[in-house]
Order: sequence, then C-alpha cells, then structure tokens
Amino acid sequence: MAKKKIKKIAKSVDQVDDKVKEEIISQYVRKLDKITKTAKREAKEFQSDVKKRTSTAIAAAFSFVIALFWRDAITDIINKILKDLGLVGSTYIAKIIAAITVTFIGVIAINKISRWGERKKKKNKIND
Repeated sequence: MAKKKIKKIAKSVDQVDDKVKEEIISQYVRKLDKITKTAKREAKEFQSDVKKRTSTAIAAAFSFVIALFWRDAITDIINKILKDLGLVGSTYIAKIIAAITVTFIGVIAINKISRWGERKKKKNKIND
C-alpha cells in the first residue's frame, strides 16, 4: 500500500512539476512578447525620427542653397545701386550701407514670412 501511495504522490508531483514548468515557460513567452512589441515600437519611432531629421536636414540644405542665390542677387543689386550713386570708391562705407540695407530688407522679409506662416497655422487649427 505504501508503494501505491508513493507512486501516486510521485505522479502528482510530476504533474505539478509539469504545470510549474508550463507556467514558467508561459511567463517567459509573455515577457518575450512584451520585449518584442517594445522593440518593434521603439524601432518604428526611431525610423520615424530618422526620417524627420533627414527631411529637416535636406530642407535646410536646400534653404541654404536658396539663400546663397538670393545673397548673390541682393549683393549684385546693392553694388549696382552703390555704383549708380558713385559710392564705389569708398568700400567700407559701401559695405556698411549694403549691410544696413540688407538687414532692413531681411528683417521685413522675415517678419512678413513669419506672419504668413502663422496665418497658415491658425487656419489649420480652425479646420481641425
């Protein structure tokens, strides 16, 4: 009789042991799923961040090229005006006048462009 009880207890222990193993495996699987989901989400966020930063950098590069072309155009116009005014010989004065003129025009342009951008933002907020 003792042998039967020992076998029965051993069988019960094996079953409990199997259930414990299954529970442990199940916990690890859940943890791995959670880690996998987190890794995928973070990878997507990283990819999105890289795209945003890359597009910003490319836009900045194009803006820089545009600015260089405008700089040349504005410099040529100012030089022509200074030449027509007879201020070509006095280079320091001409450069100061050119810098003041370009600063004045630039501030006005930045102000107008900023207002234009703000109007677009306000319109988008209203439409949302």
